[in-house]
Amino acid sequence: MGGIFCDLTKAFDPVNPDVLTTKLEHYGMQESTLNGFKSYLSNRRQRTKLTINKDQIYYPIWKIVKQEVPQVSVLGPLLFIIYVIDLPMSVKHVSKAILFADDTSVIVTDKDHDSSK
Repeated sequence: MGGIFCDLTKAFDPVNPDVLTTKLEHYGMQESTLNGFKSYLSNRRQRTKLTINKDQIYYPIWKIVKQEVPQVSVLGPLLFIIYVIDLPMSVKHVSKAILFADDTSVIVTDKDHDSSK
């Protein structure tokens, strides 16, 4: 028995919007709602407001965000969970995956101590 414990840094960044929307469709999301999520996850832009001495405010150019679920949002954690929810199914033959937000633990329970077969 052994364990792997992962705490993902910037876990939301590599979320592929196409894979996520495919999963949302698979779980039964209706087309009109799915289109709203597709719009929310694609062609997003962001920029950071920079304030110097309270009266000098700068807005750098907009940056297009290609792959990422917004972390500072109400939907971000839910969308991330939907993205990784099927992970336990892919490791169930010799281990058990336990998910909590962006933390993942995999407990290996193979009874054969020499599992290099």
